[in-house]
Amino acid sequence: MKMNMLHRVRRQVLWVAATVAGLAIAAILLTAIPTWPVIGAAVMTIAVAVQGLGRELKVDRCMSCGNDMAQVPRGTHGAICPTCGAIHDGPRG
Repeated sequence: MKMNMLHRVRRQVLWVAATVAGLAIAAILLTAIPTWPVIGAAVMTIAVAVQGLGRELKVDRCMSCGNDMAQVPRGTHGAICPTCGAIHDGPRG
């Protein structure tokens, strides 16, 4: 199954969240560190990582293949990606 750009970003976010949660649980179980600061640091780490990964979605790109759509002319329903043919109705600029 071919994964588009949006699915790749979602998969990366899931892996980051799972990894940070696993490391937080391991830190709580294996050390004498209090629980709440570890959970707070884990939530903050996930938030920063998700914000960084979501930056790809703000750029004017095709959500199927990731092609740059900034110079593609738009019609009534959006722009057609020259690479994959998907219709993109994202923000201009």
